[in-house]
Amino acid sequence: MVLDLGLKLYSAGQNLELHQPKDVLLSSLREVENCLSVVDQSDSEIFLWAMKPSMTSLVRSELMRYLDKYVRLTVTSCVILITGITAPKHPFNSNIMKEIFQLIVESFQGLDDIRSPFAKRVTILKIVAKIKACVIMLDLDCEDLILKMFQHFVDTTSENHAKNVIISILTIMTLTLNESDDISQQLLSILLAGLRQEQNISPAAQVLVTNVVKQCEEKLRPHLTVEHEEEESSKSEISEVVKEPEIENKDHSEHACEEVVFQNDSMERYVLEENADFCIDSNNNSLSLHDSGFHEGDWKKQLWVTDENEVQVLT
Repeated sequence: MVLDLGLKLYSAGQNLELHQPKDVLLSSLREVENCLSVVDQSDSEIFLWAMKPSMTSLVRSELMRYLDKYVRLTVTSCVILITGITAPKHPFNSNIMKEIFQLIVESFQGLDDIRSPFAKRVTILKIVAKIKACVIMLDLDCEDLILKMFQHFVDTTSENHAKNVIISILTIMTLTLNESDDISQQLLSILLAGLRQEQNISPAAQVLVTNVVKQCEEKLRPHLTVEHEEEESSKSEISEVVKEPEIENKDHSEHACEEVVFQNDSMERYVLEENADFCIDSNNNSLSLHDSGFHEGDWKKQLWVTDENEVQVLT
């Protein structure tokens, strides 16, 4: 079976070397794509000989710059399948990889259209996330492409996307940020645009960017220092997302005491219990009480209680 698949893949790759009309070319590309889709990464050495003709033909400028966008998308699908099979080894040289990344980022521009050929775009997306191809983009200094990629993700993410699609996008964005030596103001601006509700993006994209910022808190925090007056507003907005406190509600049983854990920026934890009537003001990091029952956790901390029984942590 392995030999049959190898021979089929080898033959399909050879057919790509011939000058063909578009419909014939697409048929040949689909055959290569179908063969590559069933080759396992663990068998990369076995199938290397079978992939050689495809690897040579697919990266010709005539194919990578073909006028028809569906042809280019299918070429992109084939080369990313090859890249996934040979990972972590790079199947092509640096210059060719840069052109491949241009095609990959171009494919992400159409993620908002869930009709055909959406499945091809999702396949490309998943492989890029799985093999951490964005790290290669960083190594090759593809900053402009990374900016475009982030912009496409913010512009195209929608409620129509399945969970696995969102997870792949989130993986790529967080990995890119965490592996970056430096994060440009342009990239921060794209993230900010995704956080602003007045921007013309979907609620799903806003949730995506919020999760990206929170997961990359440590990486983003050093880049939030304001160097120019015009940057202050944008960076402070991102900083507020990073600093937002977390509130966890727990109700263990109908007869048990209600327990609320309040966690502030400094990671101190306080517990409100004994069925106290209360409300929480997360913006002011404060607890407003209408009953007794506030006590400290394992940390010793002074508390300040106002005349209105507002409890605040003294810093």
